[in-house]
Amino acid sequence: MSITLNEVLLVGGLGRDPELKTSGKGGAYCNLALATTDGKKGHEKTNWHKVTLFGANAQNAAKYLKKGSQVFIKGILTYNDWTDRQGQKHREAEVVAFQIIYLTSPQAESGRQPGDDDFPY
Repeated sequence: MSITLNEVLLVGGLGRDPELKTSGKGGAYCNLALATTDGKKGHEKTNWHKVTLFGANAQNAAKYLKKGSQVFIKGILTYNDWTDRQGQKHREAEVVAFQIIYLTSPQAESGRQPGDDDFPY
């Protein structure tokens, strides 16, 4: 029996606002463009990752995140293959995330300060 592992951990910033969509079966999903930067100062390389969230994670990401938000993503790496109208074959990597942690707070991004909300407790 062979052992396999497919796990991706990413920390980076969103390059655009989240795109919330609905599948043909009515389920929510959200696409993110996540940038990570590697390398030494002066020789950095930015990599862009397509990330997809589903269900409540998708709805919350669309509600609370925006371009520039910093997040931690945990998921699996998948590949989508397709052929365009000219017969050219394409392959695209995608991270299907099952965990997301917001590293920048929605209040900080909106310019609001903690304590601006009236909490009932």
